[in-house]
Amino acid sequence: MFSSRTNTLGRLALLICIAGANGCATRYIRVRDEPVNPLVEHFKTTFRGYGQASERTLRFLAASGYSDRGTPVEQLEATKHVHATAPSAESTHAIAELNFIVGRNTERRDAMSSMEFYYDSMAAAYGFLFHSRFGPVRNPDDPQFAEAVDLYNSALERLLRIAQKNNRFAPGATLRLPISGRSIQFVVTPGQSSWEPRHYGRFEFVSDFDVEGLAQRHHTRGLGVPLIAVRKQCTDRPEIDRYYAEDLSFPVTAFVRFLEGSESAVHGRNCQLELHNPFESQCIAVHGLTVPLHTDITTPLAWFLDRPQYRYLDTWGLVRPSAVAPYSGLYMMQPYQPGKIPVLMVHGIWSSPMTWMPMMNDLMARPEIRDKYQFWLYLYPSGEPFWYAAANLRDELTQVRNTFDPSRQDRQQDQMVVVGHSMGGLISRMLTQSSGDRFWSSVSKIPFSQTRLEPSARQELQRVYYFQPHPSVRRVVTIASPFGGSTYANRFTRWLARSFISLPGRTLDTMSKVFNSGSIAGIRTRTSVDGLAPDSPILGAIERSPLSPSVAYHNIVAIKDEAARDPGDGVVGFNSAARVDVRSQLVVPAEHSNVQRHPQTVHEVFRILMRHLQETGTVPPLPMEPQHRFPVPANAIPTGNQSTPTITVRRPNFQSAM
Repeated sequence: MFSSRTNTLGRLALLICIAGANGCATRYIRVRDEPVNPLVEHFKTTFRGYGQASERTLRFLAASGYSDRGTPVEQLEATKHVHATAPSAESTHAIAELNFIVGRNTERRDAMSSMEFYYDSMAAAYGFLFHSRFGPVRNPDDPQFAEAVDLYNSALERLLRIAQKNNRFAPGATLRLPISGRSIQFVVTPGQSSWEPRHYGRFEFVSDFDVEGLAQRHHTRGLGVPLIAVRKQCTDRPEIDRYYAEDLSFPVTAFVRFLEGSESAVHGRNCQLELHNPFESQCIAVHGLTVPLHTDITTPLAWFLDRPQYRYLDTWGLVRPSAVAPYSGLYMMQPYQPGKIPVLMVHGIWSSPMTWMPMMNDLMARPEIRDKYQFWLYLYPSGEPFWYAAANLRDELTQVRNTFDPSRQDRQQDQMVVVGHSMGGLISRMLTQSSGDRFWSSVSKIPFSQTRLEPSARQELQRVYYFQPHPSVRRVVTIASPFGGSTYANRFTRWLARSFISLPGRTLDTMSKVFNSGSIAGIRTRTSVDGLAPDSPILGAIERSPLSPSVAYHNIVAIKDEAARDPGDGVVGFNSAARVDVRSQLVVPAEHSNVQRHPQTVHEVFRILMRHLQETGTVPPLPMEPQHRFPVPANAIPTGNQSTPTITVRRPNFQSAM
């Protein structure tokens, strides 16, 4: 009992001591009590539930000589009679509205039959917007046509919900209405980087959820129904599937296009439902008009983040690296996209790729970013020594290139940008360094050439301690990285970490080979906490190792309290995080665990990515932003090969970067 209590207290102490890092399970989304329905807002003063038509429709009926006191079914029949003899935009709009009302009332007792009314409502709204007999094609983005847009979207969503409940909503399937026999063919629109139809596992409706854990919700108004598409694993390509997480979700907008021209919008003949990826396009062409889609790229991301299997990935990666190790590696949020520059994001200690989602949410909302970049994430067990994670990452980068671009034809893969937070910044920097003997000398006093090792052991140690800059990386952005270590990695926390962190078998095996090399005098780093100590020999090796001259470096430093005696972000001091051997540096008022999602940090990464496009010739030259000198706290001496206490940085200017 005593040993169990000691172990529990030890774990608690460690969590408290390094609480500046991540490690809490954030909830990103909640299920709404009722789905969002814009029609409720439009008609809340004229609807009694769904039993009363709007004032607009009642005025049309009165002007046509019909009573406005009948039931919705009677009103619908009267409107159809008027429309058959004198079709107009107003009669078409009334048909769309009344079909929706009747469909809602019918759905309560016969859901399958209600699909007929929803179909007719959607078709009439489509005709109101696009039928040539009513004059110029109406722009769905015009506020005066908002009700028709909402009718179209709401009717389509109700129809899809019923189809889903009856297992009839899937790409490649054909949905036939039970009474009329009319059909909807489900298709996935082609695109250079579209998900294949076989990758669509199931769908969730965006309107069912409310985003909580992301500061910004990026969506556009238009036609269609925003969906959350959940990717289905395909066992026939395991070498590809390993790069996509379980339950990976992505945004889709469902849009119905009538196949027989605008006339079918009145008669409701056959049509096809298209699934559009808003990361590729947020507008489509309909009858010669560029039409905005109703999109939401944030809610699908929040849905993915809220999966139970990812909530405690950060903590398990620290205290049980052996449990996370089998899932380590590169992950993609979209299919591999030839011609787009990879942005590789590397998390820090007591963290996971989930920490990047707020930044990704904001960056991918910008078309100039999502059109030119693809985002990759690196998951690794953060409790193991970070130089082991760096070695594994080098192997992963080589493997992903061999898998997707074995002939090395995709030149943009050689323009990779790596963004690292905290300890991830050290890993990112190591991708671009030449090790020489510096890293081996930091863990052993015996020269590597004099070690007595089996060939396999020698090869493994060379993999970890001897390396060259990876040829794919051209730019590195480090955020709140402890180049000079952290005082939180002190003797007490290091002892605690060694006591209960369960390292992966491969890491332990490599460590044993270091011991067996003939010397243990230099071994002082067994966990990531050891490696972050201010006196860590590994940090000294990083500082002494030359950087690649073909790589551009940028740095972001966080300061929690500038007036403090030892300014820093609560975990990493300013002197440890700041550098002078970088192209730009920004000081952000934030804590260590939040700096990567701070608006100024996101804006700075956006600026750097735009500058990268300009310097690689991907986009035309951009205006240079003015340079500013930010005051450096007293007695602050940044890390680097120079000795000036003043840091020149760029202030983000996004108007000039657009």
